[in-house]
Amino acid sequence: SPLINSEENKIYEKKILLPENYFFYPAQFWEHKNHIRILEAIDILKRKNINVNFVFCGKDKSNLENINKKINQLSLNNNLKILNFLSNEEIKYVYKNAVALVMPTYFGPTNIPPLDAWANELPVIYSNHLSEQTLDAALYVDPNSSEDLADKIEKMLKIEVRKDLINKGNIR
Repeated sequence: SPLINSEENKIYEKKILLPENYFFYPAQFWEHKNHIRILEAIDILKRKNINVNFVFCGKDKSNLENINKKINQLSLNNNLKILNFLSNEEIKYVYKNAVALVMPTYFGPTNIPPLDAWANELPVIYSNHLSEQTLDAALYVDPNSSEDLADKIEKMLKIEVRKDLINKGNIR
């Protein structure tokens, strides 16, 4: 579909209030999607005085309560924006304005979000056991390690890393 024009951008900007410099994870709230690991990584980074924001979106599949409890436990309310299901246009707007896609899922090997990220020139952090889909066009993370995920998120804050991965995603 065509790129979102500036008028549409203004509409979504008012409708979907997004944090600054956020990472994006579009996934239903299932346990195997591993949102908790992202929360732990945000906490690790906060303890290093690195403040990152995340936007999650998807439908609750019986795990959103656990996610909200962890957000409260780690005092991450100011670092998270949780959206419900988004239209194709809305999700494109969220992709277009994110720092990177972060997807530490346990399921694959093929998933749509990395393809959507590349289509929207967004770099990708992805589970290391799913590398056959993304080859050299992602930073890989152990989905069992919040420390590894925190390291990869920190690395993704560097503009040269993002540019390199965007170029590789365009090729892929």
